[in-house]
Amino acid sequence: MSVFSVGLIFSKILAGIIYDKCGLRVAVNMCLLADIVSKILIMVVTVTATGKALAIAQSVLKAVAMPIETVMVSIIVLDLFGQKSFNKALAIVTSVFTVGQAINQPFLNLPFDILGNYWISFISSTIASVIAVVLMNFAISAVRKDAAKQK
Repeated sequence: MSVFSVGLIFSKILAGIIYDKCGLRVAVNMCLLADIVSKILIMVVTVTATGKALAIAQSVLKAVAMPIETVMVSIIVLDLFGQKSFNKALAIVTSVFTVGQAINQPFLNLPFDILGNYWISFISSTIASVIAVVLMNFAISAVRKDAAKQK
C-alpha cells in the first residue's frame, strides 16, 4: 500500500506532464495500458520472491493507472467536449465512472462466491479494460475528425 500511495503521488503529476507535452491520447493510453498490465501481473503473482517483486510492480502500475479515474476525468472531458459543454459532460462522465465502479465490485466478487477463485473476474476485468482502451482511442479519433471537418 505504501508503494502504491507514493506511486500515486508521482503518477498524477506524471499524467499531467505527459498530457501537457504529448496530448490526451498518450496520457490516457499510459493510464489504461498500465491498468491492463497491472491486471495481468496480479494474475501471475505467486508466494515467492519473484511473486513479491511482481506484486510491487503491480502496485506501481496500478498507481500509474489511477489518474484516469481522478484527475484525468476533467482533462478528458475538457479535451473531448470543450469548454462550452464541460459542465454537463463532466457530470455525465463522472456518473458513468461512478456507476461503473459500483457495478464492478459485485460482478468481480460473484465468481469468487460461486467458484472460489478470482480468475474469471481477473480475465473479464482485463478484457473490459482492453475494450475501454479501444473505445477511448476511437472517441479521441472521432472528436479529432469532427474538429478537423469544422475548420
